Amino acid sequence: MEKLKIFILLIIVLCSCTDGDLPDVNGMWQLKTVENEAGEVQVVDTIYYSFQRQAIFSYTLLNEVSGKPASTIVLYGYVSFPDGNNLTLVMDKQYDTYNFDVFPRLERNMNYNILHLDSKKMVLFYNGETYNFIKF
Repeated sequence: MEKLKIFILLIIVLCSCTDGDLPDVNGMWQLKTVENEAGEVQVVDTIYYSFQRQAIFSYTLLNEVSGKPASTIVLYGYVSFPDGNNLTLVMDKQYDTYNFDVFPRLERNMNYNILHLDSKKMVLFYNGETYNFIKF
């Protein structure tokens, strides 16, 4: 019960903050392609990043079997903007014991460079790879 109270208080505090100077990433974004430094492109269509109030992040992975959804995995974390050109994701402490190797394109802490962001498209760069998202 105490954790719930702390979480509700955190949401209230975050909602009272202004985010006018931050990039507008709010909403759900579908990861479409990942391009490595050699120019090789991997098509991705089952990973979604969602952002709320410029502070809360969720990672959704749709697992498919024979073209039908078999399971959905959703993990939560926090997003911050150290400056106008970067986006940092930190997964919630409840996942400290998770093996992140089983979650494609996700690590405990990720600091992306924002290459492009508008109302329909987001392009992020991390660890030698370019991530191309569309607004979902």
